[in-house]
Amino acid sequence: MDRRGPRIALRRADRQTLLAIAYGGLLSDTRGAGALLYEVSRADLIGDDAKVPQTATLWSRVLFLDDISGSHRMITLVPPEQAHGSSARVSVLSPVGAALVGLSKGQRISRPDRHGGELSLTVLTVLPPHQGPGGQT
Repeated sequence: MDRRGPRIALRRADRQTLLAIAYGGLLSDTRGAGALLYEVSRADLIGDDAKVPQTATLWSRVLFLDDISGSHRMITLVPPEQAHGSSARVSVLSPVGAALVGLSKGQRISRPDRHGGELSLTVLTVLPPHQGPGGQT
């Protein structure tokens, strides 16, 4: 498995928000926080108002293909406290959530899962972030 993965990009404001979530999760979810920190640290940074292809970030809706099972899944990337109770809301601290951060349509990534296996995901569509709780975007 190529640990580096595809080239990814994040807006500067999104990077700051994701770093805060990762650092906040270091004590409660070390593995998830580490995975998110890795993805954020390798991202190319772009200006907050730059025109770029839509990339997956907090509150984005992402349709992806699980390359191993062949199943399609539409999820919303959320902070960990918003992920409970719905399989459609996936924490950015989860293996799937962290892997999808920064990806855009057509990109594929392979990452370890929490059970010693491997995730292999291909992004089919990224919809812009919607308004999250408390006015977050």
